[in-house]
Amino acid sequence: MNQQDFGLRLTKLRISRNLTQSQISNKIGLSRQAYINYEKGRCMPSAEIIAKLSQVLGVDLMESLYDHSPLSFVDNKERLSTMNRDDYFSILELYSRLSPLNQKRIFTLMNLMVKGDDD
Repeated sequence: MNQQDFGLRLTKLRISRNLTQSQISNKIGLSRQAYINYEKGRCMPSAEIIAKLSQVLGVDLMESLYDHSPLSFVDNKERLSTMNRDDYFSILELYSRLSPLNQKRIFTLMNLMVKGDDD
């Protein structure tokens, strides 16, 4: 997801929760201007800020800000519970820095790898 798409998605989520930009920025510990930069697509937040946004907006960490979750292919959600929290955020941070094309490639590759593990 590019910065503009991210900003649009974030704006829609905020509006759907009847929250103001000031309310969200206060809850996640940022200035209102820093938050506005995310909504305007001027920059992408860190994995830590994405986690805070997801919590404030009451949505799943990965799926809240992407059209699909790179981990949505996991049938057994218990597999995720064995993942270290820092590793999870590192993966999210790296994934968010990829171009949309490379995000799709990674998603496809992970699906193929999981299907191979199931065989």
